[in-house]
Amino acid sequence: MCSVACSGQLATAQWTAVRLHTPQMYESAVYSVTPGAQGGFVHMSGILDPAIWSGSASSLLRVQTPALPFGGTGFGVSGSQLVGQNSFPLHAFVYDRASGSVTDLHPPGAFGSKAIAVENGQQVGYADDGANPVAALWSGSAPSFVNLNPAGASWSIAHATNGVLQGGDAAFGSSIVAGIWSGSAASFVNLNPPLASGSQLRGMGGDQQVGTAKYSGSERAALWRGSAASYIDLNPPNAGASLAYGTDGLAQVGYAHFPTGPSATIWFGSAASAHPLHQYLPPGYDASIAYDVVHEGDRIIVGGIAYPDGSERSEAFLWVYVPTPSSLLVLAIAGAATVPRRRR
Repeated sequence: MCSVACSGQLATAQWTAVRLHTPQMYESAVYSVTPGAQGGFVHMSGILDPAIWSGSASSLLRVQTPALPFGGTGFGVSGSQLVGQNSFPLHAFVYDRASGSVTDLHPPGAFGSKAIAVENGQQVGYADDGANPVAALWSGSAPSFVNLNPAGASWSIAHATNGVLQGGDAAFGSSIVAGIWSGSAASFVNLNPPLASGSQLRGMGGDQQVGTAKYSGSERAALWRGSAASYIDLNPPNAGASLAYGTDGLAQVGYAHFPTGPSATIWFGSAASAHPLHQYLPPGYDASIAYDVVHEGDRIIVGGIAYPDGSERSEAFLWVYVPTPSSLLVLAIAGAATVPRRRR
């Protein structure tokens, strides 16, 4: 399905940047968005805490519980679950908003672990086997741990899941390649595009996977649909480098390094559709990154970070797109024109 962006109808006035960062925070970030919630972390009063927002700075929920005595970082959010990593010890966890409970996902015998993404009861990330990280899949408990490290890979990390498949990276010799799993190490499918010297997968949604592919030493935002042959180069024509971090199956987000600087960017399936989001931030920020995207009805919600001028401290931001009635008409026409016909 296409979007309003495909026909050049993403009007400036329809985008709004929402600052989730407050003066009480030293640093903050949004790494994941889902209908009604955003997940990440806040650094306040010397403590790093997993965080959940619901669209505004005032909606902040700091995940503070005896189960995370030293705080931690939240990464993926879906439904009532937030996954992340405890600050000490370095254990993967899943937090349930409905019950307020925290489940330690750390596999027995592992030296460290991190949960990065969650969807439909699956949690993915990695566990450290003492030498290298191995991609990990859980279904809500430490005993459910599945080692996804493919045969012949020296290490691997799972960065994403759509609730059925898992996606991430694996290292074979000197090459790091993007790939997807379907629940076991043996199911690994290499997505590295032809002629690319390497690739990484960072997000999944619907039938799409996104990340980056490297050509001549340059990182170029990438879109796949389940195979290396499906690769689409998303690098904008005027960008020096780019990387896609998230997709909801309709839009893709990440960042691109334009002549004006690094900007959070949204795409709709092609390099030509790239739309920089940095322009909607208030003055005083010199770089931004978008990590995830979700459609909520007619709205598009993008979560990420922005860096104040000259600072390395990130601040959590949302970019919210609300189409005008005329844009909705364009969207409907464009969508109808691009939906593939089902073969009998």
